[in-house]
Amino acid sequence: MSAESASYVAWLAAQQSTEADEIARQFKELSPQNQQKFLGYLNDSAIAKAMADAATEAAPASKVELAGGDVTLEAETGAKQTAAPSQGELSAAGTAGDWQCWSHRSQKVFGIKVTTYKLDQWYRASSSKVTKVYNVAARIKNWNPGVIIDNQPEEQWISKAGNALAYVTWNGKITVSGLTVQVDKRQHVRCDETGFRYDYLKNA
Repeated sequence: MSAESASYVAWLAAQQSTEADEIARQFKELSPQNQQKFLGYLNDSAIAKAMADAATEAAPASKVELAGGDVTLEAETGAKQTAAPSQGELSAAGTAGDWQCWSHRSQKVFGIKVTTYKLDQWYRASSSKVTKVYNVAARIKNWNPGVIIDNQPEEQWISKAGNALAYVTWNGKITVSGLTVQVDKRQHVRCDETGFRYDYLKNA
């Protein structure tokens, strides 16, 4: 293992996280050549910018490839009913009740998740519209030491159309070769009594 690879593994170990340990395990399974390419992608300003830009273009359930497929941007969206209503509240479609809905965007290098933006919301719906919003949670998983990402307070409300809306603004700083670039993103997910409807991750 090269000095650069050992340094990255040591940085992951310092995070004291089981997820970081799993990233380290996957990284160490790469060939020495791919380990160097992996680190090169993390420190390549053009790839870093392309990853940030492409993340905004990935449509739900889609996959965007960069660097000949070595780097991928993937989107996962969905919803599930977390609590069914009482028998007397059941609609013909059986959609009334409590729901969880989500929009997750991941950036991978050689199949290893380097960064994942997660936006989840919880709400209640009748058979025809959202009647109450409970909570929204934004979470970031980032295993690139050259990137710092945090978020502003999440927002959630019910639209005039009876949809549950959730938003979060991510503030990111990418440092490559001593140069720091500010990259801010706005993530949104829209859901209703049928579950997931729409999401995006775009430049703020």
